[in-house]
Amino acid sequence: MDLIRDRQEGYGFDQAFYVDPEVYALEEKTIFRPMWLYAGHNSQIPHAGDFFTLEFFGENIIVNRGEDDQVNALYNVCRHRGSRVCLDTSGNAKTFSCPYHAWTYLLDGSLHHANHMDDGFCRDEHGLHRCHVRVMEGFIFICLAESPPDFDGIERDLVPLAEQHGFAKSKIAYQMSSTLPCNWKVLGENFSECYHCGPAHPEYCSRVLYAAIDADPNLLKEGLTVHARAIERFEKLGLSYKPVVEPDKGYHFGGRNPLREGSVSTSETGLPIAPRMGNLMDDDAGNLCLVVRPTFILEASADCATVLRFIPDSVLETRVEVYWFVHEDAREGVDYQIEELIWFWKTTADQDFELCINNQAGINSAKYQPGPLSQQERGIIDFQKWYLQNFELQ
Repeated sequence: MDLIRDRQEGYGFDQAFYVDPEVYALEEKTIFRPMWLYAGHNSQIPHAGDFFTLEFFGENIIVNRGEDDQVNALYNVCRHRGSRVCLDTSGNAKTFSCPYHAWTYLLDGSLHHANHMDDGFCRDEHGLHRCHVRVMEGFIFICLAESPPDFDGIERDLVPLAEQHGFAKSKIAYQMSSTLPCNWKVLGENFSECYHCGPAHPEYCSRVLYAAIDADPNLLKEGLTVHARAIERFEKLGLSYKPVVEPDKGYHFGGRNPLREGSVSTSETGLPIAPRMGNLMDDDAGNLCLVVRPTFILEASADCATVLRFIPDSVLETRVEVYWFVHEDAREGVDYQIEELIWFWKTTADQDFELCINNQAGINSAKYQPGPLSQQERGIIDFQKWYLQNFELQ
């Protein structure tokens, strides 16, 4: 399409990428439905029958734990006349019964009961449609496509970085949700670069080493020394740290960055604010980052983790959900305080949200023109490459 053919390499996207409803409609087909989307966490459905529902692009999905302990993802559409079957957003159920005509489904989606049907009616052919689902280190992903992309490669690359943090044995301690008046790519690009960290994120720069160096090049010499000591410590602790990137499409990536000297957590004091997670052997596990585009960003220290999820609701409206995780046995008010736990990422996220709202407002102007990207915005170039490869391939 002309929009792709005419774009200038090394520059931001043209306005239409952020405001055109036709582009947004194509993104649903080529970016979101074919890819693995972050749905939730094991701790939301710890027992058989536990469920929650979520919305993606007009689809309502029931995620539940079956009697066999497996996680199921089901389209919330009755196979009789199409009614929503489950009207609650979360809960516990042994079956799902349609409120319209009482067709009843088991937790795996199979049809259990349907009154007054002809003798030739086959229940086995009328179960709820299943959605592809995978669980990685406790994080649940779904795919809306008929044939999902490979997930084994995501696990192969990211699990070695994540496994010692024990995310599967963690719980959500706090969450917040905001709907922002901006295109999802404005958020995606913002979270792909740290060029803005110096001007906008003094708290982030006070804890994460690479952000501090990006903000102040005078810290480079000191930073290299701190980085070398951190890598030596990671190796002694058996912590994976080398960056991994999917070679072809940049669909997923991850790595472990050192914290600034004197900090072992992203807390306001730099000290631990919750019990150590997983089987980590030291309070300083650096700053772990895992990304599965387009909806999952995780950053974690040894004592807590934060996950951000972006869900587009329209071309100029994006839901942003932020979740804070701690060890599953940690007790609120005893082992951690909510205010201390959320300080770092609530502060950072609020700053980012304001930046993105302002960015979109400028993009909406008739005078907007994409400008050249700096060397510190290489992450945006990677984001664009990933986006365009998938946008064009479909």
